[in-house]
Amino acid sequence: ADLPAESDLVLVPLAGGFIVLHEDGVLLFDDWRGEPLPLAALREEIRPGVQWLGTLQRVDGYLAACRQAQPRRETRRCTWQSVGILADLAAQRSRLACARDENAPASPCPEVRRFRTRLNAWPGIDQAADDLQRRLTQMEDAIRTTSTLRTQGLLQVLSVYGPPFVISGGITTQMGSLLNTAAAALQWGDPGASLLKLGVYLGLASVLIAAMRLTQHLWLNAVTRLPELLAPPDAPGPPTPAIK
Repeated sequence: ADLPAESDLVLVPLAGGFIVLHEDGVLLFDDWRGEPLPLAALREEIRPGVQWLGTLQRVDGYLAACRQAQPRRETRRCTWQSVGILADLAAQRSRLACARDENAPASPCPEVRRFRTRLNAWPGIDQAADDLQRRLTQMEDAIRTTSTLRTQGLLQVLSVYGPPFVISGGITTQMGSLLNTAAAALQWGDPGASLLKLGVYLGLASVLIAAMRLTQHLWLNAVTRLPELLAPPDAPGPPTPAIK
């Protein structure tokens, strides 16, 4: 009653015996014929297969932990963590690549190599490895895309709001003596002169920002309507026959 179902067993005939693959492991049978079953070589081939399966399970556990932590990471918006996550994903991909190389059949015996091929194909180990590589690549691409978009948004903010403040600061500095004279004429003293310079600085910056935003808006509208303006006019249709 404890034996696996027949549909869950895979029989691999070999010279000198056969092998039964099931979900709990591998069962080797030596039929005691003239050609001996290479038991030592088969056992050596099973060990790296088990290590390869363990690596796949650890990488899959790492991806599961990343999926659970993703909502909290998106809520916090810790963009500085993207570099560390990408480094971890690269390490996982390197671990898979190294484990795949170590899992390659080492025995020159054709029967042993055929056994390793069936061993990796039967529980879907090779398919699982390809799926993990694909998931790691997709996660890396998603994180890089998110980081790129956030960086572009920051650069856009700096390009829109940075130059106006720099230009306004230069103009305010050039007008420093004039503003001091105006503050002295109004008898505002040093605090009043500082407030006057700050007001001029912020006012000029606001005007320049508004001008840049208006220019961007007009440019985008022009670019959007450009294909319509350059499109050839519709050809006239056939004339409608006169009704007698």
